Formats: sequence, C-alpha cells, structure tokens
Amino acid sequence: MASSSDHRKLALLIGNNSYARSENRLDHSTENVEKLRDSLEKIGFHVTRASDLHKDEMTMQIIDFSQAIHDGDLVLFYFCGHGCQVNGKNYLIPISGEWIKTERDVEDFSVSFDRMLKRIVERNPSYANIFILDCCRPYSGKDPGASGGE
Repeated sequence: MASSSDHRKLALLIGNNSYARSENRLDHSTENVEKLRDSLEKIGFHVTRASDLHKDEMTMQIIDFSQAIHDGDLVLFYFCGHGCQVNGKNYLIPISGEWIKTERDVEDFSVSFDRMLKRIVERNPSYANIFILDCCRPYSGKDPGASGGE
C-alpha cells in the first residue's frame, strides 16, 4: 500500500480578512494561512496561498488550482474567512461581500462550496482530498444604519 509520501502534495490556502463592511472584518485569517503554509511546506506540500480575494479572484484561484491536480495527488484546501449556509448549501464569502444584502444575494456574490468541491474531486477521484473550512458566521449583510426589512 502506498503512503502519503508516495503522492504529490498540493494545497490551496485562502484567507480573507479585509471585508468591505467594517463589521465583517476579521483579524487572523491571513495570519492563519501563513502559519498553515509554513507547517505544510515543512512536510513537503507545494502550497498556493492567497489573501483578501474578490469573487472572481477566488474563482480563478480555485480553477487554476484544480487544473494543477493530477489523479493520485494528496490535495488540501483551506479557507479562513466568512462563510454562510443558504437553503442547505454552503458558500464562501469573498471580501467584496458588500453586495450581499439578503440570502438571495449569496448565490450571486459568493463562491459555492459544492461547485468547488466537485471541481477538485473530479480531478482527483482516486486519492485523498482534504477540505478545511475555518469560517466565521454570521456574516452581516445589512447596512448598520439601515432600518426596515429585506
């Protein structure tokens, strides 16, 4: 039986701190990514890291990363930032989440975890895929000064 050292090790680490709405800003996401990167590199991972990404940037990082995967790789994905769940589906929120004001906006302005998971697993069906979501909830989509309903 092959050990993990017999497989290429790839990791994509994304940390979002600088959310557009001040009440959603986080303090340690990018720091967590840096610490995890250091640890993973020590054990032989090739690490791609990115911080404070907008939706299109997150999507392109995920697409580029998934295209680098070969079947049989040991794959790790880590996201540290805001996440939310709407209608039983999970979403990763980019820093440009100021467009998210209602649950309906989440699908349009966030990254679908299900789609990302499918994209990565399809590239690597025969070995390990590890997903770690270090998500802070809740995400405030309401204007602090606004009143009234959605």
